[in-house]
Amino acid sequence: MKIKILMAAFILFLGISLGGFAFGTPIDFSGSDKYASFEGNLEYNPLSGILSISLTNTTNDTYSSESWYDNGAITGIGFYFPELVGDQTLEFASFNGDANYPKFRNKYKQQGQYIPIDLKGYDFGASTGKTLWRGKVAKGIKPGDSAQFDFGFSGSIADFTSQDFFNASGPGPGGQTGFGVVRFKGIGPGSNYSAKIIPSGGGAQVPEPATIFLLSSGLLGFFGYSKKFWKSKK
Repeated sequence: MKIKILMAAFILFLGISLGGFAFGTPIDFSGSDKYASFEGNLEYNPLSGILSISLTNTTNDTYSSESWYDNGAITGIGFYFPELVGDQTLEFASFNGDANYPKFRNKYKQQGQYIPIDLKGYDFGASTGKTLWRGKVAKGIKPGDSAQFDFGFSGSIADFTSQDFFNASGPGPGGQTGFGVVRFKGIGPGSNYSAKIIPSGGGAQVPEPATIFLLSSGLLGFFGYSKKFWKSKK
């Protein structure tokens, strides 16, 4: 009976640990400019090929007394594919926007046909307008608000991690080389300030794998200690 309990504990330890390492890898990122700022995280699931991007408009409340403060918004986001090696392939397959921000899209309808938005050199993204730069402020993510967007991929989806997406780079517009860009419009004096902010923040992984590993190790150790304890009482 005790052997069965130890075996069950070991299986739990192995399953939780491997599961944690496979899925618990969100990447923190943030960015700021003269008037605008944001925070967010990126998480890629290698089984489903879904990349989830969460964004919060954290524009500095130093300007909250200004009449233009609530007029601005995040109106577009764009990102690069991770670097391909050998015979790896990766293609954009789907976009699922936040229900609270239905105007974020990667295609628009014109004369009965769906046309991809102009991503200005980025590999995938979404905007409230027909291009990454021409998004509509009224439909964007306002200061203090948050949204999540899911991008689906096909190809060698299991070959990549969240960190690979964060490490991606490319010859962005204006010499930008970060893995992505967050577009702000309508923020600043006169509500005519716009910005293209490159996410930064170091790409630190949230330490879920290590935490889960320690938890499962503790559980296994607890079962071992319990066995020794009950032996000593006999």
